[in-house]
Amino acid sequence: MKKYFFLLAALWLRSFAGFTQSIAINDDGSLANPHAIVDIKSSTKGVLIPRMNTAARQAIPNTKGLLVYDTDNNLFWYNDGTGWQSFFTADLFSKNGEAWLLKGNDSTRIGVNFIGTRDNVPIDFRVNNQPAGRIDPVRGSTYWGYLAENIDSTGENTIEGFNEEGITAIGYKALYSNLTGGNTAVGALALSSNLFGKENAALGYGALSGNTNGIDNVALGWGTLGQNTMGSFNTASGYLSLWQNSTGNTNTAYGSQSLFSNSTGSYNTGIGLGALGGNFTGNQLTALGAGAGAIDGLNNSTAIGSSATVDASNKVRIGDTRITIIEGQVPFTNPSDGRFKFNIQENVKGLDFILKLRPVTYQYDVKKQADFTRGVIKPDQLSTYITSAANDEATQMIRTGFIAQEVEQAAKTSGFNFDGVKAPKTEKEYYSLSYSSFVVPLVKAVQEQQEIIQAQNLRISNLEQEIADIKKLVQASH
Repeated sequence: MKKYFFLLAALWLRSFAGFTQSIAINDDGSLANPHAIVDIKSSTKGVLIPRMNTAARQAIPNTKGLLVYDTDNNLFWYNDGTGWQSFFTADLFSKNGEAWLLKGNDSTRIGVNFIGTRDNVPIDFRVNNQPAGRIDPVRGSTYWGYLAENIDSTGENTIEGFNEEGITAIGYKALYSNLTGGNTAVGALALSSNLFGKENAALGYGALSGNTNGIDNVALGWGTLGQNTMGSFNTASGYLSLWQNSTGNTNTAYGSQSLFSNSTGSYNTGIGLGALGGNFTGNQLTALGAGAGAIDGLNNSTAIGSSATVDASNKVRIGDTRITIIEGQVPFTNPSDGRFKFNIQENVKGLDFILKLRPVTYQYDVKKQADFTRGVIKPDQLSTYITSAANDEATQMIRTGFIAQEVEQAAKTSGFNFDGVKAPKTEKEYYSLSYSSFVVPLVKAVQEQQEIIQAQNLRISNLEQEIADIKKLVQASH
C-alpha cells in the first residue's frame, strides 16, 4: 500500500512542475496552461465523467455546475443549482433561446418562439451545402427549393453584377438563371432559363422554363409556354398550352395543349382543348371550342365550335362539317350605309348570268372535306379518296344549291365580277358560295324581265288596237 502511495505522490509532484496554482495531468511532463486550474492532455485517452443511474443522480443535492453521466438514459446532465438539465432536451435550448431540435421542440408559444432572424438580414436554408431557400427582407424576395434562383452565399446571383428585387421562386431550379427582378416562379424548373425577362409569372413544372428575355407573360400549368424565349404579353393556362411559342406576342391560350405549336404567331386566342393547336405562324386568329383551329399561316380568321376549322384568312367558320343547321332568331345583316360606299356602278348581270346557272340537288361528303382541311389528303387525291362517312347525318342530307365551279364559270362567261364565289387562293383552301349574294343578280334579272314584259305588253296593246281598228273598218265596209 505504501508503495502505491509514494508512486502517486511522485506523479503528483512531477505534474506540478514548480507550479502551485495550476495542475497539469499528462504523460509527457509538459507544464499546465497558466490560465487553467487543471490542464489535462492526452492523445490516447479521455476524461471519464462520474457515471450513475437516474436515481443516484437525483439523490445528489442541487449543486450548481455539477456534471454527471446518466447510464439509464445515456445522457450528460448538469445541475443549475435548482435542478438537473440534460444537454439534449428542449428545455436547455428553449431556456437559452439558441437552437431547435431535430426531433422538434415542445412548450413553444406563438409570438415568442420562432425560426428566423431578429435583424434585417436574410435567412438562408441549404441542402447538400447548396442554396435551398432564402427570405430576403431587403430585396423583398423569397426563394424556396433546391437551387431556386441560384443564389450564392452572399445573397447575390451566381453571376456577378446583378441584384434582383421582388423575386419569388419556389421549386427546384425555379428562376435558376434569373438576372432581373419582378418575376414569380412556382414549380420545378419554372422560369429556370430566365435572364432579363421581367414581370413574368409561372406556375407549374417547367412553366416558362425556356424564357430568357420575354416580359409580362403568365403561364399556368405543366410546361405552359415552355419553349418561349423572347415572346411577351402571352397568357397560357393548361397542360402544354403555348408550349412551342418562341417569339410570338400577346397570345391567349386556355385549355390543355391550346396553341400548342404556335411559335411566332401573335395576337391569337385559343380557348378549349387543343384549340389552335396546329397554328405555327398565323396571326390574329380566334378559336373557341375543343379542337377548333385554323390551317397554319392565316390571318384574322375565326373558328367557333368543336373541331371547327377555318381554311382562309379573313374568314369566320361556325361549326365543323357535321353541322346541319345554323340557326338564329333573326337573319344575318350586312353593313350597307351609302355614306361609306364609293365607285358605285350599275354593272350587275341579270338574266345573262342567272340563265347560265344549273340548280341541282346533291349530297356532300363532309368527312372528305374535313380530312382535306386538316391536310390528311392532298388536292390530287380528292378524286380517288374514299371515306367511311356514308351513314353520317350531314353526308346523307339531300341539299339544294349550285356547284361553285359552275357558278364561277357562268360569271366569267357573262363578264360578271361576282362576289358570291369564294374561290381558293391556296391548295389548302376549298370553294364556297355566298347564297345571299345571288339576291342582287336575281333582282337584276327580275328587272330585266320586267322591262321585257312591259315592252311585250306595249306591243300587245298596240297590236290589239290595230286589230280593233281593222274590225271597225271591216264592219264599216259592210
